[in-house]
Amino acid sequence: MAQAIELAHCLLEGPLDIDAYLRRLVRWAEESGRGMGRQTYEVLVRAKRGARGTAAAMAVWEESGRWAAGNGAVMRCAPVALRWRRDPVRLIEDAGHSARVTHYDPRCVWTTAAICAVIAHALADSHWTLHELADGLDRVGAPDEVGEAVRRSATSELAELELDEPFSMGYTVRTMTAGLWAHLNARDCETTLLEVIHAGGDTDTNGAVAGAVLGARFGASAIPERWVERLPDPREIVSLADRLWEASSS
Repeated sequence: MAQAIELAHCLLEGPLDIDAYLRRLVRWAEESGRGMGRQTYEVLVRAKRGARGTAAAMAVWEESGRWAAGNGAVMRCAPVALRWRRDPVRLIEDAGHSARVTHYDPRCVWTTAAICAVIAHALADSHWTLHELADGLDRVGAPDEVGEAVRRSATSELAELELDEPFSMGYTVRTMTAGLWAHLNARDCETTLLEVIHAGGDTDTNGAVAGAVLGARFGASAIPERWVERLPDPREIVSLADRLWEASSS
């Protein structure tokens, strides 16, 4: 949540400034850093030493053999969808920028863009299928694995997504499918979100993505009050969301 809040602040200043967001993340890491993933940690250590833009994220990715594709970027992306819900070009651009700050792999970039697109469509209450999303991802050159996972999400039962698979539970594509399944199979906010969480795996991140999708679909009033009361500062979150909504309407 903290990374999403920092992202929201940056988006209120205009199109996303990667260096400004990176500085905010470094400051957050120094002050708290609670729940930070290993990939994000390695990037922010380099950024603290002076790396700018996406240089640190690219270096960490390269050193992994271009394999590291964690779910930290897709977890925090909802503010991008809210800010650019009426501007699909900016939405895709800033979804990519927000991911590449810490997660350079194209799978991270395009899973983030996919979830942002789903949230934006949910906010607009527009009819849109996952097959249309997958076709769009194919047209813009997203990795085949991302489009294939979108199509699989359209026809799979939750158990078939194997969110609790032990060797890939932090993988960005797997987490994306949790949000897509919630989008397609939503009955109500609480029931559907609990289903995703009870499926296991990286439950906090899967829940964050599914929760963002469900919140866009059902609205803030559908979130149980007992959950809201446990947030450290719910008023700040509501204020940021309202400001992003207003900015997107201008």
